[in-house]
Amino acid sequence: MRHPIDRRLFLKTGLIGIGSSLMIARSPFAEVFSRRAAGRRVLPADNGRRLVVVQLRGGNDGLNTVVPFTDTAYRSLRPNLALPEHELLQIGEKVALNPALAPLLPRWERGQFAIVPNVGYPDPDLSHFRSEAIWYTAKPQAPSGDGWLGAWIQQRSDPSPTALTSISYLPSPATAAQNAVAAAVRDPDQFGFEFTSPVPEDSELRRELLHQGFLDSVGRADVLSSISATGLAAESVVDLVGRIPEEEVPPVAYPESVLAGDLAIAARFLASDVGARVVWVTTGGFDTHADQGATHSNLLGELAGALDAFLEDLDVRGLSARTAVMVWSEFGRRVQENGSLGTDHGTGGASFFLGAPVNGGIYGDLPDLHRLDENGNLVFDVDFRSLYETVFAEHLGVDPRLVLEQPFERLRIFR
Repeated sequence: MRHPIDRRLFLKTGLIGIGSSLMIARSPFAEVFSRRAAGRRVLPADNGRRLVVVQLRGGNDGLNTVVPFTDTAYRSLRPNLALPEHELLQIGEKVALNPALAPLLPRWERGQFAIVPNVGYPDPDLSHFRSEAIWYTAKPQAPSGDGWLGAWIQQRSDPSPTALTSISYLPSPATAAQNAVAAAVRDPDQFGFEFTSPVPEDSELRRELLHQGFLDSVGRADVLSSISATGLAAESVVDLVGRIPEEEVPPVAYPESVLAGDLAIAARFLASDVGARVVWVTTGGFDTHADQGATHSNLLGELAGALDAFLEDLDVRGLSARTAVMVWSEFGRRVQENGSLGTDHGTGGASFFLGAPVNGGIYGDLPDLHRLDENGNLVFDVDFRSLYETVFAEHLGVDPRLVLEQPFERLRIFR
């Protein structure tokens, strides 16, 4: 007797995004995909390097993060928001860090903190959504389609379904692609299927019925076939996430913040044998149009405390030698403060790289506050696609031409 399975099925504490072909061994499409992938370029073996991407949503104010404190325009254009010079963390003759970043100063002193102070793209768009889409896809002119990480991982014929994992309820668009699985896991200890069924949720019978129900529906000429294919992909992700050992407490003390909790989960993913190559974490609140001073300092303090704990966690787990962190935001803020003691959408944001594989220092020129565009915004120095070129070629050991059609400057950030 065949037991009915309720079709209203979804994943608890996370989802996956999936394209038209599945790269999963249990999927009936695996053989088809392997034939399709056979004509593609063969990618080199995994070099063991891992990347954690931290997105600062809202547009982080790069000028009050990496401060060109000797530029006279900094204080004249920001009479209220300019940070007091005696409080700054000076890291060069003309540049200093926001004092809230003090937890990361030891990493700077050890040569494991790289700063790219004025990153942007041609013909900047000051919309959050379009700017994010441009960064996600690496396509300033037509920001749609595959994400820059998804476009890479789908070139492989045998990636782990958790190769690109977002610590979130939804996958980052940067990890999405037509022929790739993009996983999202909010909490690995509560990750699984939830559905209405008389069969006990944790029973082997439930799992077998679920799997058989998916197989029975794949290949039909209706929407149920796509749902079932996605279900097979989800099964694979659930199985891998189930291998991650539970931890009552992390091996190091993390601050009490959502970002810190997400990075603690990222460390667990990297420490487990689930094939994670890139882990994506997002934090927000950086759209500081009003009352920026204390808000921005608090956000940077939260970021620095969480990153410091995470990097220490990697040290304890023996993962630091092969793991780097990239921090970015969709744009910077306008140079001149506004009437609400905040800053409006601008250009030229600051990006960071941290970790033992990083060759610390400042890459690119500091923003020239006397040379602004017609809107009073910075003229960027480093194209954001140079960051991707550098990550692929220098850290992950991947040919950037798999994703970026034209070459961009390699910054020599990684050891």
